Amino acid sequence: MEEVNMLLKDNLHATALMFRLLREHGFAVSDGVFNRFMDEKGNLKASLRHQTEGLVSLYEASHLAKEGEHVLEEATNFTTCQRTFMSWLK
Repeated sequence: MEEVNMLLKDNLHATALMFRLLREHGFAVSDGVFNRFMDEKGNLKASLRHQTEGLVSLYEASHLAKEGEHVLEEATNFTTCQRTFMSWLK
């Protein structure tokens, strides 16, 4: 399990993908796996804006949120805002 933690440490894409796949297959996975990507105010770190692949994976994972999972609610808002901004730039 330690190898998995090292792999996921700062990899938003891998973390979100793992979360989504496990949730889709009925495993109880805490949204706390995304805490390392949050700032001290409880928002997703602004530096994540540049991780396009990670944002897409996080957006997909956020649709598997359960009621009261504030980290995933923040993820939905953040990724939707980033997608809107990115499409505006094109």
